[in-house]
Amino acid sequence: MTFSSRLWRLGASCAVAALMAGCASTGSTPQQPLTTQDLASGQTTLDASDPAMAVQVSKMFRKDKRFDDALAVLLRSSVINPESGEIYAEMGKVLIERGAPKEGLPFLSKAAAMGVDDWSLYSAAGVAYDELDQHGKAQENYQMALLHKPDEPSVLSNLGLSYAMTGDLDRAEAMLRKANANPSAGEVVRLNLALIVGLQGKFDEAQQIAQADLPPAFAAKNIEQLRAMLTQPDRWQDMRAVQKASSVTTQGAGDVPSETP
Repeated sequence: MTFSSRLWRLGASCAVAALMAGCASTGSTPQQPLTTQDLASGQTTLDASDPAMAVQVSKMFRKDKRFDDALAVLLRSSVINPESGEIYAEMGKVLIERGAPKEGLPFLSKAAAMGVDDWSLYSAAGVAYDELDQHGKAQENYQMALLHKPDEPSVLSNLGLSYAMTGDLDRAEAMLRKANANPSAGEVVRLNLALIVGLQGKFDEAQQIAQADLPPAFAAKNIEQLRAMLTQPDRWQDMRAVQKASSVTTQGAGDVPSETP
């Protein structure tokens, strides 16, 4: 069975955005954390023969939205490490976050065929399918991601947003409440829940969710963001943008409101 068929049957990856939450990283990482400043200063040189380092550097570039640099690092490493599924998994996530979900999915498929089989891969595929308006396949991929990592809040959040995109706000709210109840859920998950509650006309409750247990300045910022989202003429397009932003991020693809690992 090909990974692409497994994806649409079961589930996939992570996403990134201002009001959603995301995916996780795969593979091992170097013992000493790197920064893009290290590379720019020449203090550290990239060892293209080390796929784990290439993936780590790519994630740093992704965080800074430097997608061309991320792909350049990965392509160079893939020539030396053609057997590294983690390299192809990261390529897929970079392309999805860059706005090319159709191009990213084959790389996720290749990574899976090479033995990469973690929750962030399925979560990222889910984000890609939502971007392509194939929400049924997206939801199956998120479900597969949850089989690998039950109750992962970033995946639950993305699944809830996917339900919302099909107009099923009741299921969307249920998923986001479950995600928000997880102690490891971040602020993006909370805002996603507030958004879905607000879309149902329950703005007072949405405000309470958005500002709960926060200092006044942070609470006010959340309310401002919530109002902006709810008053946009095309709220579904906003939700897609939010999901994309949270879907392809770092770990692990799960630190963002709708994420890509």
